[in-house]
Amino acid sequence: MTSSPWSPRFDASAWPIAEMVLTSRYTDAEFEQLLVDLSDAVAGHAAPYGLLVDARESRAISPQLRRKLASYMQEQAPMSEKYCRGTALVMHSSILRGVLTALLWMYEPPFPIRVFEGFDTARAWLAERLADPAYGGRATVQSVSLPPDER
Repeated sequence: MTSSPWSPRFDASAWPIAEMVLTSRYTDAEFEQLLVDLSDAVAGHAAPYGLLVDARESRAISPQLRRKLASYMQEQAPMSEKYCRGTALVMHSSILRGVLTALLWMYEPPFPIRVFEGFDTARAWLAERLADPAYGGRATVQSVSLPPDER
């Protein structure tokens, strides 16, 4: 697949925190490739991880892609339940928060999801989740407001 400056990106080089960057313009195929890359990283590491998603520039995904994402999450539930300690989304869009809420109506993942406005607290939260030996919990969506200097 040819990459463009608008292509979404997946990076597992800082494992156990994997990072996904969603851009303003990408194809459904590029988004689906992100999911393949995430699945491959989880299977390859077979260890606890946290996912940091940069959705500051993202657009709302189509209803078809939303259904595919919900289906993907259901298919990956056994691996997610075993290894995912949480997903931290950095986003500013209330529209995307609404899309996330709709997605969670279709599927409740076996890990917490939290929305942040800045990266430092998102990474700190994931590190805390990874360090917690008593991890357990179901999906919750929380928003955290930060001072402007951390946005």
